[in-house]
Amino acid sequence: MWTFGICYSSDSYINRVINSIRNQKGLHDKNYEIILIGPSIDSIKALENYNIKNIVFEECIRPNWVTLKKNLVIQNAKYKNICLMHDYVALCENWFLGYEQFGYDWDVCMNPVRLDN
Repeated sequence: MWTFGICYSSDSYINRVINSIRNQKGLHDKNYEIILIGPSIDSIKALENYNIKNIVFEECIRPNWVTLKKNLVIQNAKYKNICLMHDYVALCENWFLGYEQFGYDWDVCMNPVRLDN
């Protein structure tokens, strides 16, 4: 079971990131939650059809305070496995299957980040 925390500053790429989570083979709706943390949003298409938790974090508190955003995701996470992401990162097609194959005997795990056009 996974919590995906997405730190964002605008809604430009949010739908792409959310869809990369929802399209994971083997990952079913009951096995994960998505927490968005960033400014108030009203127009994200994915929020209309799915239950996604949105934590409003206005940048005027302290601009680019990414560490606090990540800590807020962790404090609000329902599941033990937490994937922290930014709005400009999307998961590869077989990300979840890779974790299933790798196993869960780890405390902290880092994924490679690739630049795809």
